[in-house]
Amino acid sequence: MQTFMVVSNLLLWCVLIVQMILFFVITRSVKEFMQRFQGGTAPDQDRSGIVLGQKAPLFSEEDHRGQIIRLSRGAQYRTLLLFTLDECVGCQKLIPQLPELVDMEPSLRVVVVAPEDLSAREKQVPPGISLIRSNWLMEMYDVKQTPYYVWIDRDGYISDMGVADGSLASLLKGGENS
Repeated sequence: MQTFMVVSNLLLWCVLIVQMILFFVITRSVKEFMQRFQGGTAPDQDRSGIVLGQKAPLFSEEDHRGQIIRLSRGAQYRTLLLFTLDECVGCQKLIPQLPELVDMEPSLRVVVVAPEDLSAREKQVPPGISLIRSNWLMEMYDVKQTPYYVWIDRDGYISDMGVADGSLASLLKGGENS
């Protein structure tokens, strides 16, 4: 009888663990669905067509401080989206230099975007720079290489984009087109 109780308890614990894993997977799927729904993009929409001069895809995401970062039209500031990876050496070299851009143009908003990675240690970003962890944004802007930048003007149009060479000068050159 005691063996039966031990086996029964082990099976119940296994079932509980499997249910918890399923709960987290479903919760994450619902969160991604809601982000796509709120962002106004359909899951079957072709996102590979991001080109210069078009309106930037709108989004609303939470940054590393818990603040909601929204990309909207008619803002009082230009936005620089810098897409990075945690293991990208050029990205890690570029991030500490970003406050220099804000010092040169106080009305500039700089947002670093990195993929979601639960195993990654906390990415350090300078004060005044927002960090968003979102696989959805990386996919939306069709990022294939990092560090990748997208300059968005005050009206919400993409004014420049491309792969940065890991130096601040490459970002400045891109920002001059705005």
